[in-house]
Formats: sequence, structure tokens, C-alpha cells
Amino acid sequence: MEHDRAELARITLVDWTLGNACNYACSYCPPRLHDGSVAWPDPDRVLAFCDRLIQHYNGLGRELLFQFSGGEPTVYPHFLPLIRHLHERNCKVGVISNASRTLRWWVEALPHLDQAVLTHHIEFVDLNHFIEVARHLATTIRTHVNVTMHLQRFDECLANAAKIADECPDVTLTLKPLLIGFGSTPYAYTASQRDAISPTTFPIHRTRPIAESRGLMRITYDDGYTETRKPADLIVANQNHFKGWECQAGVELLAIDFSGNLFRGLCRQGGKIGHIDDEHLRLPTGPVTCTRDVCHCATDLMTSRHHPIQ
Repeated sequence: MEHDRAELARITLVDWTLGNACNYACSYCPPRLHDGSVAWPDPDRVLAFCDRLIQHYNGLGRELLFQFSGGEPTVYPHFLPLIRHLHERNCKVGVISNASRTLRWWVEALPHLDQAVLTHHIEFVDLNHFIEVARHLATTIRTHVNVTMHLQRFDECLANAAKIADECPDVTLTLKPLLIGFGSTPYAYTASQRDAISPTTFPIHRTRPIAESRGLMRITYDDGYTETRKPADLIVANQNHFKGWECQAGVELLAIDFSGNLFRGLCRQGGKIGHIDDEHLRLPTGPVTCTRDVCHCATDLMTSRHHPIQ
């Protein structure tokens, strides 16, 4: 299994949970993901580590895409200088955000962003402001909206999603079912609610071509037949079992948690690599053998892998 587009196979995604502080405290979000119990990383250390990553992965002939999440990464006091630093070094930058910063802040950030995922949280969102930010970003960069489907406020979420789709040309939009404690068990949606979530699509006006998602993967079977699939499709079809396969996690994907610990992927295959402060850190240069029964994360599934020759 490999990326459908060859140029995307040369990109290393650095999935960085920049901190666990958030200006929201959603009822369905575990406190450890928003309570700010972990101090923000020192900006000088962050920049120095970014430069180490750039040197290492450029040395492997690879480009870097930094994707920052949280918590709420945009409340990191040094976020704008960080993404400016990365763009000056020819890195791509993405952010997963609740879109709550002022429009003036987003205007300043936009020249240094390549993509954004904006998440709608019904308990705190200012819908008009959310739409204003989404509209502004979507004029220039790939902008995806996730609407988290609050069980008790489901109809409100659905109505807001329709309004976002109607008023935000060029975004893409997904209704996201919530998992209890952000684990693996979904909330008790009714049958009609489940039907509404999937495969609901909204008509969204397009004023320009939308950049293709890097998530499309090409699968080659033993008989030579190939097909292109989305990671979510693989999960639904139960085609996400790769135990014993050689996976490029660590080369195509690097995950950093809010404490600064490094892993090859969000699955943490192969265990902790080190920490952003480690002076003698040895970053991956080759694949790792998968030991997990199931690859259940869409981000991890956007990683090339092959079955070793028997």
C-alpha cells in the first residue's frame, strides 16, 4: 500500500500535539486534553528541534509537513513566530483548531499556513465567527471543517453544519461522531442519528479547484490488481490489518505528544523514540515491522507499507 500520488510519498508528516491547554472545556473532552496541566514548550527549544527535523528528513530527500493540534495550538503564545520560521525553511504547515482566534489573528497567520482543519464544538462555538474564519481561510488554502455531533444537541449540530456548508464556499465538511472519552466506543446515537451522520453530504459551492487530500492510498493485491481507497474506507471494510508488514511510520510520519515525546506514529508502534530535548536523538531512517492487530487511526493509515516477501 502506497500513496496514490508519488509526490505525496516524499512528504513526512510531523503530527505535533503542541500542548494540552485549550480555551474550550467541552464536556466530552477528557480534562487532560484541555486543562493546561503541561507547560507550553520553550520556543527556542521548539525552533531548534524543528531545524533538526528539517536537516534529518531533507537529508533523506523528504519534505516536511508540520500539523499542529492540541489542546488548542493557536493559543500557544509563540505560534505565529513558529509557523513563520517553518515557512521560511520551505516546510508546509497545517493546523487543527477550534477557529476561536480573532479574524485579525487568522489574517496574520494565513500566509504561513498551507491547510487548516477547523472543528466546530457546539458548547462553545460562536457560529458567525466560525463561518467568518472558515470563509477567509478557504479563499486561499485547503480548509476542512469537522462538526462534532453532540448527542444531546444533535439537531443543532446538524443545522449548524448545513449553515457552514451554505455560507462557506470551497470548504470540505464532515460530521464527526463522538467517542466516549475519545476512546473507541461511540456515544449511543439513535439509528436515525447514525443515518444522518453517514453518508450525509452538503452541497458546497466551489469557486476554485480543491487541493486533493493526501489521504488517498493505492493498494496493490497479489494478482497485480490495484485500487485507490481512503483510510476511513479501509477501516469500515475491515482492511486495516497489517501485522507483520513493513511500515514507513517514522519516515513518512512522526508523532509528538504534548509532553514532547516522540513516536513513529500515533499508534506509537516501536515505542518512544525520545524527546525533543534529547541531544543524541536518533531519528528513524527506515521502516518498522508492525506488531499491532489493527491499524485504527486514519493518520497512521496514510503511511506506505508492504508485506515482506515470504
